[in-house]
Amino acid sequence: MRFRSVVSLVVGVAIALPLFQCSSEVAPYPGGTPPGLVPQMFAPGLVSSDQEDFWPAFSPDMTELYFTRRNPPQPANIMFMSYDGNRWLEPELAPFCVDLNDGTPAFSPDGNTLYFSSNRILEEGPQSFEASNIWKVTKTKTGWSEPEELGPPVNSTSWERSPTIARDGTMYFQSDIEGSLGRTDIYMAVFEKDQFAMPVNLGAAVNTAGVEANPCVAPDQSWLVFYSYGRADGFGGGDLYVSFKDSDGEWAPAVNLGRAVNSEAEENFPTLSPDGKYLFFSSTRGGKRSSDIYWVDAAVIETARP
Repeated sequence: MRFRSVVSLVVGVAIALPLFQCSSEVAPYPGGTPPGLVPQMFAPGLVSSDQEDFWPAFSPDMTELYFTRRNPPQPANIMFMSYDGNRWLEPELAPFCVDLNDGTPAFSPDGNTLYFSSNRILEEGPQSFEASNIWKVTKTKTGWSEPEELGPPVNSTSWERSPTIARDGTMYFQSDIEGSLGRTDIYMAVFEKDQFAMPVNLGAAVNTAGVEANPCVAPDQSWLVFYSYGRADGFGGGDLYVSFKDSDGEWAPAVNLGRAVNSEAEENFPTLSPDGKYLFFSSTRGGKRSSDIYWVDAAVIETARP
């Protein structure tokens, strides 16, 4: 199974939206009434559209939002929207994107680096279109830099996708590299001395012989929410699961997030708001063939703790 993202270009125009203040009082969220423990569609008509939308990533200061929009059969791209001090501007194509399946953006803790997945061809060395790697752009005085492929040890000749970054810079991501327990597994790579260490498979508490993908890690790495498909306790389509760190700092066996989040449809692509208050995820609930972004109070994660 391959996880790929897609998008169409939308012209950027300033519009007025209902807003509310986030707890950090840095900038407001786009959308309406904030959710409680019942998921709500996120910013319908703006972010959640008639196309497939998923994987929102806010900058730490809440002034930028990047997300992936899928418009089959076109290839995926990352959408970008900004807050100008008074209102959110409509989404437009991120300036560093090309039509080669870019998606799943994730900010570094300081907001100066944006990691993402891409199928773009490397300029040097063997790389097929069907491969997928993790890339990055960094902030400059004039905007984002040219995209740079991370290279080893994070990337390989297999598929590496869906980065999520902890507060200390540790990256979690999915890969189907040789030696994985299943079709795709979740790995982590510690960030030290300005580079990533050799990735480590999270093991059987998280990974199975099936599909584990699209991780979302708590800033302090106390829990990990991720997508899994084919488990006996699933509700129909793929579901979101959570693994908590135990008292020894090891990952405990993952549990289904339950009916509070999952349904008979497909739930996938979890991300966390910068203030830690809200869990975002995509869902095809309501009989839709395309996914919308939903959000829910992140306290729902603790309701799954054994």
